[in-house]
Amino acid sequence: CFDVYATGDSMANYINGGDAVGIDISDITPKDGEVYALFLDGDLMIKRIFKEAGGVIRLSSDNKQYTDKIVTQDNGDSLIIIGRVVYRSG
Repeated sequence: CFDVYATGDSMANYINGGDAVGIDISDITPKDGEVYALFLDGDLMIKRIFKEAGGVIRLSSDNKQYTDKIVTQDNGDSLIIIGRVVYRSG
C-alpha cells in the first residue's frame, strides 16, 4: 500500500481535495463499483469502476458535475490500474 493526497473535487464527497488516500497496489483487478487509482491516456485519476456489457468499463466520478469516461477495446490499452482505494481520510 501507499498513500497519495487527492486533488480536485471529481470524487467529492467520498474523497475531497487534500484527503489522504490509501492505495492497495496488489489489487489491480477491477471489481464493479469499487474505487481505483488509475492512469487513462497518461492522466492520473481516482475513479469508481463499473463493468458493462461487451467488456466496456465505465469510469465514474462521484461528483456528477463530471462526465463518465468509457473504456473500450479501442482505447483499453491506455488504461493502467494502479490499485484499489482501501481508505481515505481528511
